[in-house]
Amino acid sequence: MNNQSLVSVLMNCYNSEKYLEETLISLVNQTYLNWQLVFVDNCSTDNSNVIVDKYKRDSRVIYLKTPCHMPLGEAREYGLKWCSGDFICFLDTDDIWRSDKLERQLKFLQNNSEILLCYSSYFLIDEKSQITGRRKFKSRSGDLFGYNLANYEINFQTVMVRRKALELVSRPYFDPSLKFSPDYNLLMHILACGQAACMNEKLVYYRKSSGSLTQKSIALWGKESEYTYHQLDKMGILKNKSTGLQRRQALAKIAYYKAEHCIAEDDYHGARELLREYCCTNYKYLILYLISYFPALWRLAHRFK
Repeated sequence: MNNQSLVSVLMNCYNSEKYLEETLISLVNQTYLNWQLVFVDNCSTDNSNVIVDKYKRDSRVIYLKTPCHMPLGEAREYGLKWCSGDFICFLDTDDIWRSDKLERQLKFLQNNSEILLCYSSYFLIDEKSQITGRRKFKSRSGDLFGYNLANYEINFQTVMVRRKALELVSRPYFDPSLKFSPDYNLLMHILACGQAACMNEKLVYYRKSSGSLTQKSIALWGKESEYTYHQLDKMGILKNKSTGLQRRQALAKIAYYKAEHCIAEDDYHGARELLREYCCTNYKYLILYLISYFPALWRLAHRFK
């Protein structure tokens, strides 16, 4: 692809030696060549530095080491200052990009100047890089704020965002008070500023393993989603950019996240109380409310989530 636009790729690394080589190879093998990697070594104590050493010889790679270990959002904020591309992507150290990921997204954004960011469908892979599932979304574009408020579908590894989109939101881009979902917070603010697009092509292999951040941070799902919801509400964004039904669906999902944490703590009564208010939102929340009375059924329903 003959194009001069620089794409910055931001990667935060903390003790990521297990999959790092595979991830870096997926970047080096991109069909689009004009990219810049901003690699943030977040004070790793394993062999991550040894693995990335051979890539430092590539003039496209900027290696940074944080002065101390930082939460994920703060580390991304630290590295973002060094991203000089007109387009920015984010790649975690255990995920894999399809070889034409950058090329296809850049071409799409250049052909659709009104779109601030695009994201895509993706594969799920396990610890052996075997495909275990897929998240297939319909192609859609336009004002996607309300849709994602109610049915958030964006995987951060699939995103390509215009630099000018970041200029539309307040700093810090990654809210330091959020430990699990600073990326969700940022993207919802960008979605509130203009149009976005979902590409139905599966451009990323997203690793979901037993030691992933998702598994460790279940207690933060509801709390931080609620924080972002109220933040957007105080800014007057919710009423202008979403419908009443979309807001209720968002609150129902927050209640579900909180209920899931309650059940992880064997507090089924607390879970039922959280779900009761939203059990009539749609059939999904009614079913969740009903099976919260039956612990074995709840566990069975969530086994393959």
